[in-house]
Amino acid sequence: MPAMVLLLMLAPLAPASAAAPATTPAREASAAQLQPAPVPTVTGTAKIGYTLTAVPGTWGPAPVALKYQWKANGLVLINATAATYKPTSAQTGKTLTVTVTGTKTGYTSTAKTSAPTAAVAAGTLGPAPVPTITGTAKVGYTLTAVPGTWGPAPVTLKYQWKANGVVLLGASAATFKPAAAHAGKTLTVTVTGTKTGYSSKAKSSASTAAVRAAGPGVDVSWPQCGNPLPKGQSFAIVGVNHGLANNTNPCLATQLSWAKTSTGGTGQPLVALYVNTGNPGTAGSWWPTSNSYGGKTVANPYGTCTKGSVGTACSYMYGYAKAYDDANIRGITNPASYTWWLDVETENSWSTNKAANRADLEGMAAYFASIGAKTGLYSTGYQWGLIVGTVPSTSNLYAQRSWLAGASSLTHASSMCSAAPLTGGGKVTMTQYISGGFDYNKSCI
Repeated sequence: MPAMVLLLMLAPLAPASAAAPATTPAREASAAQLQPAPVPTVTGTAKIGYTLTAVPGTWGPAPVALKYQWKANGLVLINATAATYKPTSAQTGKTLTVTVTGTKTGYTSTAKTSAPTAAVAAGTLGPAPVPTITGTAKVGYTLTAVPGTWGPAPVTLKYQWKANGVVLLGASAATFKPAAAHAGKTLTVTVTGTKTGYSSKAKSSASTAAVRAAGPGVDVSWPQCGNPLPKGQSFAIVGVNHGLANNTNPCLATQLSWAKTSTGGTGQPLVALYVNTGNPGTAGSWWPTSNSYGGKTVANPYGTCTKGSVGTACSYMYGYAKAYDDANIRGITNPASYTWWLDVETENSWSTNKAANRADLEGMAAYFASIGAKTGLYSTGYQWGLIVGTVPSTSNLYAQRSWLAGASSLTHASSMCSAAPLTGGGKVTMTQYISGGFDYNKSCI
């Protein structure tokens, strides 16, 4: 029987190194959403100086950490990360929003933004009090505006004074001194407050009483030494000498200090000086013998002064020398800054030669002019006529201002403002009268 062959069909073995088939991993769970996450609102007034507050609503599940970010016209405001925000001037006219971001572990962060506010308005100054005015409403006296306390500080204040409601140009300080033009008028001051980001505000004071006219001036010299002097004078004239042209008022320094308290308000300088004059000739304690004085040779319009001569040339030099002394050895500081009145009285020594007396005064005027000082003539018409007489137009005295003495009252002095001046080309600018033992003076300018 033939042999039979058995074939065994065996399945192939897998390699020992083969990995087990992969399995599909489970899907991770998504992070939870914050619920609720409301849209915030903004409360408060969108205005400079006011505080806005973000109202976030109730976020959940509680607790939820909230962060804030304010924006102006959609642009992030650096460091504006609190629940409240006070707009600054930089945000004027812009709208504001606040974004609230909620965070919680295991939850997706969520941001919600409010609706825009109204455009931020300029702030309102407050307090903004009505100003008051202190001081005396009188020409030459100083008034002061008291503005009160403005806020929120700091507030810049500006001032404007008015007379009868009309703006006074240049009167923009906290103080104001009425001038003669303001007499009879009432004054007010308007204070305007300004601050960046705020609307300006103006407040006006009540009116003062009608401004009173300036009072008179006073002149004093050695007879008033040691005596109480008037107060509140508008202007003052102080005598430099002790009755004679060649000496010094012993109270000069004290009286000059008093004169500086003058209140002003007229056309006169606050302080002026007057000097005694005279023409004693060789009978005096000193008389010139040449055209030299004070280390200088003087240009003398009357020629050369010689020893023993009492004519116009030496008279001119005598006047020049006395003026030099008055300006340089009497204790006057800055003599060029004053008006010097030449006091011409019959009580002093004079030549019988009117031309020589005129030359004497011309010499004085010439010296003061050489240092840049102003001069004037102080006398009565009667005394001037006896001592000097008519002054020609070629004289440096011809156009000098006149200070007329001899009035019996303020009313009389006021009327003398229209009297004839001492010289043909001059003008009466001041008159004198006596009251209560003092010499008072009415300004005619």
